[in-house]
Amino acid sequence: MKYNFQILSILLFLFATVTQSAAQEWKGLIAITSQTINLRTAPGSTYTILVSIPAGSQVEVGQCFKAGEWCVLKWNSETGYGAASYLIAKKDGVNKTVKDIYSAYWKNLLPPVKKVENKALAVYGDSTAAGAGNSSIPTQWYSLLYTGYTPDRIAYRNATGGQGIADMATGVIADEIHRDWLTIFYDRKNTGETADLWLEQIAIAVTHLQTNRFLIMPQVAYADGAEDANNQLILDEINTRIRATYPNNTFNAAEETAFLSDLSSSTTRSDGLHRNDVGQAIEANTIRAWLDNKGW
Repeated sequence: MKYNFQILSILLFLFATVTQSAAQEWKGLIAITSQTINLRTAPGSTYTILVSIPAGSQVEVGQCFKAGEWCVLKWNSETGYGAASYLIAKKDGVNKTVKDIYSAYWKNLLPPVKKVENKALAVYGDSTAAGAGNSSIPTQWYSLLYTGYTPDRIAYRNATGGQGIADMATGVIADEIHRDWLTIFYDRKNTGETADLWLEQIAIAVTHLQTNRFLIMPQVAYADGAEDANNQLILDEINTRIRATYPNNTFNAAEETAFLSDLSSSTTRSDGLHRNDVGQAIEANTIRAWLDNKGW
């Protein structure tokens, strides 16, 4: 793709004070679009377009992801994700793509992420991830999971009851410490969340991981067939699309069916939705068997 460097040079000259110090202070980096680019809801060319930004527009650049391929951009009143290869900024007196500046910035200025043992485990989600409904912390599913190994796995949990899938994704984005840990996402859709929204936000969360070792747990309905019929359709759609999109990172159809069947009775629940000690043990045992089968 050819850049219109004449236009870019004129516009870059107008804010020539954007120098190396601005690049080092990464948040607030100013760049110019080298061609018309689409501002999207998530980092990827398949996500919804919020607005098209004309060539030669000035944008503010936030954090970048996918090895610098996509960055958070602010343009006028809009904020979204744009392709960094079509953003030009001045670095050391030279016009460079934001992707190149980003790569150098993180390689040279930031300390390396501290590595932990391969078996470290991170959990993100809502009250299901938090193990709500059981009698005590030692019998919560994630406690049973990480203490079931010898030695115990290092574990981290970021789970808040009632939060939406977008809140969970935001938490993953903000977490720069555990991105290379084996990760479990366990988040049941909230009222008003569609399958499209849920899948879009889980994709954002996955994008920010630095590992391909992650498990997306299926949606679990209320016990004894008490789920609202319309909501059940959405849960089923989410589960079907998870299997199709992430076949290596979720239960296969047979595993999912067995898991949901094991949790279908009210004898596994404390309130119809959240699992009691019996249900938590089913969750822990099923997840461990899946992880062990993957060699994770």
